[in-house]
Amino acid sequence: MIHYRLVKYSSVILGFILYACVKDKPNPVTKTNVVLSSNEKVFVINEGPFNTGNGSISLYDPISNNVVEDVFYEQNAQKLGNIVQSMSVVNGQYCIVVNNSNKIVFCNKDFKKTAQITGFHSPRYVLPVSNKKGYVTDLYANAISIIDFNSLSKTGSIPCKGKTEKIISLYNKAFVTNTDKEYVYIINTITDQITDSVNVGLNAYGLEVDKNDDIWILSNGKKSAGIPGKLTRFDALTHTVKTSFTFSSQDSPGHLHINTTKDSLYYINTHVYRLSINDGALPSSAFITNDGRNFYGMGIHPRNHSVYLADAMDYSQKSTIYVHDASGKLKTSFKTAICANSFWFE
Repeated sequence: MIHYRLVKYSSVILGFILYACVKDKPNPVTKTNVVLSSNEKVFVINEGPFNTGNGSISLYDPISNNVVEDVFYEQNAQKLGNIVQSMSVVNGQYCIVVNNSNKIVFCNKDFKKTAQITGFHSPRYVLPVSNKKGYVTDLYANAISIIDFNSLSKTGSIPCKGKTEKIISLYNKAFVTNTDKEYVYIINTITDQITDSVNVGLNAYGLEVDKNDDIWILSNGKKSAGIPGKLTRFDALTHTVKTSFTFSSQDSPGHLHINTTKDSLYYINTHVYRLSINDGALPSSAFITNDGRNFYGMGIHPRNHSVYLADAMDYSQKSTIYVHDASGKLKTSFKTAICANSFWFE
């Protein structure tokens, strides 16, 4: 097991020296060596303040309620960079996308840095389409990058105008959202070519696949222009739309997630809503109310269906993470770094 230097938030406040824009004042910290459970780890992806190079990954142990606020720094004595966007596991290594630093960082299971890939414009998410090849979405490249996991290098690109975001694979296809367009684009992962698209509404972002291999897309719309968001389900084989729910033009839905049994969807629209994949309408009441919290990220624990919610506060203070059980009841909370946006469960 790995020993990390941990801070117990029930008794002390983490006192790293922060940038001037951070409102938390530094305080003395007592750190202790604690053995984390190898079976219960929750990684929190923290964007960090813009243009500070202070993004991080926090490591939370649900058993002890202990937190390592910046596990990458603890293990490497260096910062990840500016705007840590997303994290996944590729071929047994942690794969971390650092958006504004235009790089992807790889770490082993001890969180020691092993390699990085550069040469992107503004990378967002990595999708392995085989053990050797992956796709990287991007805000400004007008293309999806192709990377080789053996050489750890960028080897090509797939033209796609607009800001590409979430991406998943099924049936030798990659489905990619685009927040500038009304379409989800479908890529043949053998030929690396876009072969089709499905109209799902403007500002498509959320993307999940259910137990029937149907694709669900949450589109935010454009509130300033009165264009409503949509929740769309379509067949992954035929690309035929099966269901389409339309939100109010005053709504701002986002952060679509699915549980591990792939039969219930969750999204944030000020509050947290939950619906069955068999429901015939959007839910009329919230599953978890925000109670004044600023929900900026969400994750569903794959084993116990707990709902992890990141409150970004005012985007300059440390985020608070709230953990609700499968019924929506609040269980606990803890602090991480600034602008927590998502989670990786292990």
